[in-house]
Amino acid sequence: MYKIKNLWIMGLILILCLSFFSNIFAAEKYTIGIAAPFTGDGAMWGEMAKKGVELALKEINSEGEIELVAIYEDDKAVPMDASLVAHRLTENKNVIAVLGHVNSSCSIAAAPIYAQGNLVMVTPCSTAYKVTHMGLKNVFRIITTDDIQAPQMADFISDELNIKNAAVIYENSDYGKGLVEGFIPQLEKKGGKVLGLESYVPNVDKDFSSIITKFKGTNAEALVIMGNYSEGGLITRWARSLGWDVPIIVAAGCYQQRFIDIASAKYAEGVMAFTYWLADYPDPVTQKFVTKFKETYNADPNEQSAYYYDDVYLIAQAIKQGGTTREKLLEILPSIEYKGVTGLSKFNEYRDVPYKLQMKAVVKNGKFVALAD
Repeated sequence: MYKIKNLWIMGLILILCLSFFSNIFAAEKYTIGIAAPFTGDGAMWGEMAKKGVELALKEINSEGEIELVAIYEDDKAVPMDASLVAHRLTENKNVIAVLGHVNSSCSIAAAPIYAQGNLVMVTPCSTAYKVTHMGLKNVFRIITTDDIQAPQMADFISDELNIKNAAVIYENSDYGKGLVEGFIPQLEKKGGKVLGLESYVPNVDKDFSSIITKFKGTNAEALVIMGNYSEGGLITRWARSLGWDVPIIVAAGCYQQRFIDIASAKYAEGVMAFTYWLADYPDPVTQKFVTKFKETYNADPNEQSAYYYDDVYLIAQAIKQGGTTREKLLEILPSIEYKGVTGLSKFNEYRDVPYKLQMKAVVKNGKFVALAD
């Protein structure tokens, strides 16, 4: 009887000890907010971003040093909704950092709200110059900016395509306006002109026939689309269906398979895109990520997948180096350097990374592929 009782007590003590030590050695848990459009016209960005996040979380958490948990918030690619998302994430005291937003206007609307709660916002994809130039110390960005990409688009059109006169249609947003402001002066510097300039309202305008007809009446030798994939695909479809066969060059917001789906493979053939990342870039780190992504999802990663993936790893590294609270993360993040699938993230005085590569792609047989220099 006593032996049974003693064995029972010893067993209970063993269970308590195991529980105690497992708690001691359990990985510390940290919560990150993921802000992106998961519904609406920009839903593809959110879907692909989430895949990148989940892959990074799986890899990081399997190491056992820390445990990261993600909370996903849908900003619908609408600034007002982004503000609501920012309030919810800021009020959630478990959230140590926010990775987002995709759209520049959403990041600009949300950033001051995060700042009020000392909450770091690291945007993987917002490229408008203003995002990191609002005087907010909590805003970081791991992608280069429109004021870098837009002049390079002008150089490419002038120097490589030997085109001087272009028509430009742009999204009436911080993103589109920033691209136009960088593009036009550089094209004019090269001796070229913008013969047609029109804007559209994102998520609203769908019929671009009158704009295309107006552009066709000019001597424009190319159509430049400065917006995102949903309208970009429609504009391309309108241009080709109305018989305008000039070269089409699109900004990074159009570099998505969905752009081709909307335009149709037939009409998208030959469209040239600027982008911040290519899945077929011949870099070992990039190709290792692409292989893992394909094995996990049976799909190709896109720009959002890659940049959100890197963003998670960047935050994980900062946490491991002591950024374990909102305040500590704000303090340590400026000095963090992370080499990932999108290149080196090393922040300058504006918490930007202005030296990452710009890449070019072209649509061939219904897919974007690298455009040879």
